[in-house]
Amino acid sequence: FALLLLACLPTAEPEQQRRALILLNGSAASPCAATMGITQRLAKHGDPAVRAEAIVLLSRTSSRVAAVRQLIAALDDPDGRVRHRVAEALCSYGDRATALLRPQLGALTTVSLEAVWVLARIGSPGARRVLAGYVRKLQQEANRSSRLLEWIAASSDRASWSMLELCLRDHQACMVDVVLAALSPAIELRLARQLRAALRGSDQRRRASAFELIAAVPAS
Repeated sequence: FALLLLACLPTAEPEQQRRALILLNGSAASPCAATMGITQRLAKHGDPAVRAEAIVLLSRTSSRVAAVRQLIAALDDPDGRVRHRVAEALCSYGDRATALLRPQLGALTTVSLEAVWVLARIGSPGARRVLAGYVRKLQQEANRSSRLLEWIAASSDRASWSMLELCLRDHQACMVDVVLAALSPAIELRLARQLRAALRGSDQRRRASAFELIAAVPAS
């Protein structure tokens, strides 16, 4: 059935391709090597929904370590829908994914943000340790950024430092996304969006309220 379905995919419409790939990904049977050629082509498809499902299906034809590496590589996809689908698939690999995600936790990038989301969802002791270490590192960077911003604000020639100030504030804004990704298992998506808007905004009262809400989130 799987081979017949895949044989029809190259000429099918994107929505039909997406549905077929979802069916194949939902099957308990592992895809056979014969499916790789078609799946590899679909993993480069222009439609993000098709590409996402094809990447996940392609990973299921590999060994577990190779599958995790393929999925991690796809966390850099330009489309958020692909990144989210791949991140969901990574969660099922537990601490096998944790070990390979650790090196991705460097600079604040799209990949590191998705890695934080996956680690938070895995939630094992190992994943929590890796996540806690990364958050501590970011907190140290945040403290340095705050001191630099205070120095720039007090400078008699603040305009000369405007580009550095912009970069520091952008870095702080990205850290908001990391914190929310780490808390994602404990807060609803709608609330996360509200908190993001408040913490990235300039209204100090809304920011203070957002911090209070985050502080009230129970530790996992």
